[in-house]
Amino acid sequence: MSRLRALLMTAAIPAVMSAATQADGPSRGEVLASTCHACHGPEGRGSPPLPPLRGRSDLRTQLLAWKSSAEASGDAHLMIRFARGLSEADIDALAAYFAAKDAP
Repeated sequence: MSRLRALLMTAAIPAVMSAATQADGPSRGEVLASTCHACHGPEGRGSPPLPPLRGRSDLRTQLLAWKSSAEASGDAHLMIRFARGLSEADIDALAAYFAAKDAP
């Protein structure tokens, strides 16, 4: 993943989090998922080498593991940083959003 792409993804998190707190409009999960699309492809369908997120029942567990994980190198460090910026409610919303989508 390019450094620019990673920087843009992490820089977008605060703006997305702010938008996700609004009561009307798209669901919280849908708003939060918009940051995932940059790396995981449109609607979380996957963008090799990154896996699809749609239809995953283990996403909550994985995000919680990254949130509590020590720093790592490579692409994992991006997910650790992303997950640390999420509340448990955000993680629940993201997991529910992608679990409800058909797997690619």
